[in-house]
Amino acid sequence: MSSTAFANAAAGATVPASAITYVIPFCTVVGTTTCTPTAPVTLSGAPQTVVDATTASTGDTATWNPQFQFTVPAGSAPGTYRGTVTHSVF
Repeated sequence: MSSTAFANAAAGATVPASAITYVIPFCTVVGTTTCTPTAPVTLSGAPQTVVDATTASTGDTATWNPQFQFTVPAGSAPGTYRGTVTHSVF
């Protein structure tokens, strides 16, 4: 998991990726896979692990519904902010 900063092009303002926390309350597993969410992860531009899975077998699945918690810095310009969150599965 990694993220860019979130930019408000109209105001020329940004909110850093570190203002976003990725939280996974639980995993649902089918099969023998063990799925362990990491503690809440503060996003950054560098890839980070958000779930550890072990003992996976062909046909197993693991699903989760993450929550994104945003802490908007005081004094941020109002408006729409856009960024990119990248999630990869290995």
